Amino acid sequence: MKVNKREDRQMVTINDTRIRADEFAFDGCHKIYIVTDQKSRDELESYGYEFLPISELQGAWDISCGLRFINEANLNAAYVPQGWDDDNREPRISV
Repeated sequence: MKVNKREDRQMVTINDTRIRADEFAFDGCHKIYIVTDQKSRDELESYGYEFLPISELQGAWDISCGLRFINEANLNAAYVPQGWDDDNREPRISV
């Protein structure tokens, strides 16, 4: 799948940070990567990651296991750093 041009992507807000993205990669356990560019998507795809629509981000967070995080796929940003919810905080996610 081709990543949409930036201006055509959906707007998502994670802990007050606004991001344009249509999908994310999820390892089924604790790694969640927001896809923001084609190079990062291609790299994650080569590692075997599954991609889900950004509208399913909250659900993926809810079922993820310990040590979970939400990062930008190119690792330029950590929207919910690993260990952030150790004191039972929940991220604010809106799509």
